[in-house]
Amino acid sequence: MPLPATSHQSLAANVSLALAIKRLGQLLDLSAVQETQLGVMKAETGPRVRALGEHLIVARKQLNEQIDSEIFDEASIRRSAEGVAAAEADLAVERASISSSVRAILTYEQRQQLTRLRELPN
Repeated sequence: MPLPATSHQSLAANVSLALAIKRLGQLLDLSAVQETQLGVMKAETGPRVRALGEHLIVARKQLNEQIDSEIFDEASIRRSAEGVAAAEADLAVERASISSSVRAILTYEQRQQLTRLRELPN
């Protein structure tokens, strides 16, 4: 059964990004300058992440519609699956870019702490 494609997923991604940035500031004891830089980064990347998330939702919805169609059309399913893959890749690239930008404003010690935090079980 296909996963539901809703705008809730995009909202959750944006809330998750905002909370991650806020939590990052708390855990890494960021300076005021770093906090400002993260705020600017969040403002700049938020709309892009939101747009990419919405694009992914649409691509998943199209794939789900193809999967649930009365008529099996392998070519259409493959095209829709490729659309989902492309949307996921775009979002992954954006997330990696954001991660790189965040690491660039951190001190060596903060980057080490971030690495240790990421190694903890969720």
